[in-house]
Amino acid sequence: MTNYLDELGGARINVYLGGYGCGKTELALDAALRIAAPGRKVALIDVDIVNPYFRSSDKRVWLESQGVRVIAPVYAMTSVDTPVLSPAIKSVFDGRDERAVFDVGGDTAGSAVIGGYAERIRESESRVWYVINTSRPLSETAEDNVARINEICLRSRLRPDGLIHNTNLQHETAPEVLIDSFRIIEQISERTGIPVAAVTGEARLAARLPNGMRGLFVGIGRRTVYSFI
Repeated sequence: MTNYLDELGGARINVYLGGYGCGKTELALDAALRIAAPGRKVALIDVDIVNPYFRSSDKRVWLESQGVRVIAPVYAMTSVDTPVLSPAIKSVFDGRDERAVFDVGGDTAGSAVIGGYAERIRESESRVWYVINTSRPLSETAEDNVARINEICLRSRLRPDGLIHNTNLQHETAPEVLIDSFRIIEQISERTGIPVAAVTGEARLAARLPNGMRGLFVGIGRRTVYSFI
């Protein structure tokens, strides 16, 4: 795999998978903004119908002012607690002039939803990213994460192209937190065969990371970092 940002910009469809609270929404939002920046058309698709509160949808007005079309479940951010997927999702596969970023619901329940689009995603020029935050419950060990990856891959019918190290303690994150977590993520990569594609965090952390991590580091701008916490 080449540079994460090159892969991100080159793919027509980017999909973000992972467990609850790992930071998929933040990274999907950041990806959509990066893709839109050169003037490309891009849609951010929220396919989480498990959680009744849709964070991507909550940022719809601001995102659309930045050139990002938001496709959210029907009834998202309303009093109706049985949201359904928007039929507009089909448009991102049928049209060739728009990129797409999928923000998938957490764990197996959320990932099963994207499984219905797996064949269309595989047929497209796509990249699937698996986000890991080892500071979250049930994500602290390599064993826990490998088991979850296997379950999510089975339910989503997609295999990740790369792991994204997104461990953080919000604004209290120290370089040591990222370094300790990176050892775990390397173990996950060895056991699954999925390469580590990126290490994310606030730009202030990059200079204090070892060279191997620094080469993978992608700074998440303050326009998105922790914006949903």
